Amino acid sequence: MAQLHSLAPMPSAMNISTTFFDGLSSSEGSNLYGLSLLAGLAGILATVYAFKSTDEDGVPYKAGIPFIGAWDFYSRRNSFIQEGIKKLGNVYSFRINRHKVWVVSGENARNRFFGSKNLHFSEGYVILNGDSPSLKDIKVNKNVEDGDMTSWFGKRLTACLRRDRMARNLTLMFQDLDQITERWAGNGQFDPFNDIYNAVFQLTIRAASCREIADDPAAVKRVMQLYWDMENGVSAASRLLGWFPSTVRKRKQQATADLYLLLKGAIDKRKEEGRREDDSVQVLLDEGDGVNDIIQFVMGALFAGIINTGIMSSWLLLFLAVNPEWKTKVLAELREFVSKYTDSTGSMSSQLAQLPPQVWEEEMAVIDLCLRETIRFVMSGSLLRRVLPAQDGEDMSFEGHKASPGTFLAYSVNSIHHDPEIYPDPLKWDPSRFERGEDKKAHWAFLGWGVGRHPCLGMRFAKLEVKVILAQFLMKYDYSAVDAAGKPVDILPEPDRDNLSRPRPVKPVYIKYQSIVA
Repeated sequence: MAQLHSLAPMPSAMNISTTFFDGLSSSEGSNLYGLSLLAGLAGILATVYAFKSTDEDGVPYKAGIPFIGAWDFYSRRNSFIQEGIKKLGNVYSFRINRHKVWVVSGENARNRFFGSKNLHFSEGYVILNGDSPSLKDIKVNKNVEDGDMTSWFGKRLTACLRRDRMARNLTLMFQDLDQITERWAGNGQFDPFNDIYNAVFQLTIRAASCREIADDPAAVKRVMQLYWDMENGVSAASRLLGWFPSTVRKRKQQATADLYLLLKGAIDKRKEEGRREDDSVQVLLDEGDGVNDIIQFVMGALFAGIINTGIMSSWLLLFLAVNPEWKTKVLAELREFVSKYTDSTGSMSSQLAQLPPQVWEEEMAVIDLCLRETIRFVMSGSLLRRVLPAQDGEDMSFEGHKASPGTFLAYSVNSIHHDPEIYPDPLKWDPSRFERGEDKKAHWAFLGWGVGRHPCLGMRFAKLEVKVILAQFLMKYDYSAVDAAGKPVDILPEPDRDNLSRPRPVKPVYIKYQSIVA
């Protein structure tokens, strides 16, 4: 028999209505009085509904707004998930509209979540998140069917990220970074969650789209603007009140249409001119893929790559700034490889571009430790799956509760990455913990690059991006972390773990730099 559990405080009607109206246009909010009454009624119903302690499967239940669901899953997801685990245990449920969602944690749940073939990998993200742009949003058809899209996307991504192609791209990547750093001049100060993200945008567009855009700074800037319009087009209101038109949803649809036209124009012109380029779009054209499928691939690759790589690159630079012993080790490793593999002539960027691909991928052990620890420390998302009808009689049960087909599952990365039984002093940044084998204490104790049936297909390129940005910056600049007043920062504030796309420090931290090479 499931035990009764105390429930987290319900969001107030005032908080709900305030957040809701943030996503409405002035005309949509004109009937404020009527909508406020609805929000007030929802608050009353939510209070009554909070007395429900378990769902229909006997799983501890975290109540939301009746007929709408868990608002906090979108507005403060990490806190929502962690509060539920703390108060309700390793398995609890909530609702997103008509959809049932179970949060699962613990070793047995982790092994099943990442190891079972009876879980759908992408439906959770498509249906619950809905953040990646889709041509469906603008009523454009693809040739590849939705059921085949994951497999097709994986095959095309693998082809685009072959080692020989990445080796040819290295010189262009460092040229891109040179153009960015030239605008910084010899010294100054910047916000890594703006400027480093911009560098990640440039390199990802270089790798995942076409040269027509990657070589044009104005086009890159335009893609960045459209990207953030689409990324910011997901809110609690837009997901939970899908029947109600909102400005953020309209903005997302318009940005999707504009990006579609931008990419289609570049691809159509190339085809008309009979011109070939050495880029990912050409790979897909050579495979015989249609223009719309190519555009969907590019959109998906941008969304898959930019957020996490931007987070990792920005935080890694900050952690090295306040951990000089590790910064010294990383610099020594880079200088050793430059001395070993290059002729030590030309610019620093040209020297770094001469390093063989296997060095970037396999031999930078110190940087790999630092990157791994940065992922463990910062990444706070919840991974999603959907239960499929069992094909082999597998009982999809978690702590005695059987999840029926159609149920969504959420697994919190924090539940293992910040487990003090696995990682002592988990809120300390300490790359040497991986030298001590702390991640080997339990099965799949590090989730940073995917485990089990769904490893990260873009891992090699994501690592390369982070390392290229880190190498370029460390070899060209001396730098430190400072606060908004320009005073040195020795201990970094915690990440804002509820900001899924840009988990900045809860207090602003900047990078102050001084050029050390010409």
